Amino acid sequence: MQNIQFVPAIRGEASLTAHPSPTDKGYNQLLGMLSSELKLKQDLGLILREVLEYPLELDLRLIETKSVGGDMWSLENVSYGREKEKSINFALEAFGASQLAYLLAYVLSAGEGSTICIEEPEIHLHPASQARLVKKLVEIAKERGLQLIITTHSEHILLKFLNLVVAKEVSKDDLRVYYFERDPEKPVTKVEELQVTESGELVGGLKGFFEHEVRMLEEFLKARASSR
Repeated sequence: MQNIQFVPAIRGEASLTAHPSPTDKGYNQLLGMLSSELKLKQDLGLILREVLEYPLELDLRLIETKSVGGDMWSLENVSYGREKEKSINFALEAFGASQLAYLLAYVLSAGEGSTICIEEPEIHLHPASQARLVKKLVEIAKERGLQLIITTHSEHILLKFLNLVVAKEVSKDDLRVYYFERDPEKPVTKVEELQVTESGELVGGLKGFFEHEVRMLEEFLKARASSR
């Protein structure tokens, strides 16, 4: 159990400044991890740049204060220049970026052979970034022998995993897909394993993900037809 970590979806928490702490939860803990591990900070910045596809280099800046608790720290993107007026506070970046920083920091700092439970990694991320994130998570998991347990509502996340099976970058035996469906009459949830084939298909199809998009497309086409 000591090798199992849970990475929850941190919604709405990204402070302009904080006191670095390796034990406090949330933004303080993220700053604490980065302030004590230079390589983690460098690796995190590189991966965020790959996933988000815009210039990004993380650094910590000390902000002297007279407040109770001592000086504060700011996590900043200094890729556009190290002068104070040119750096960007990371909390002001795209909201998905700050959420992604938590996730990747935990994954990168996990010990070899660990199991990491990740809740909805797609939060506030563009679909293209979601796909790049999946590829990067697979690379890290392979390198460190990690087991990832991911909950998601995103078809982009799931389809990228299936595409990696087709590309032979992930074995079908290394990917398990479970579909959770709430019973309409009872307060229980049914769980069904969806078998993955060598060609990246799910036996029986992908339930529940695309029906809404199909209905929306049908409504759109009907609305256009009726407006002519």
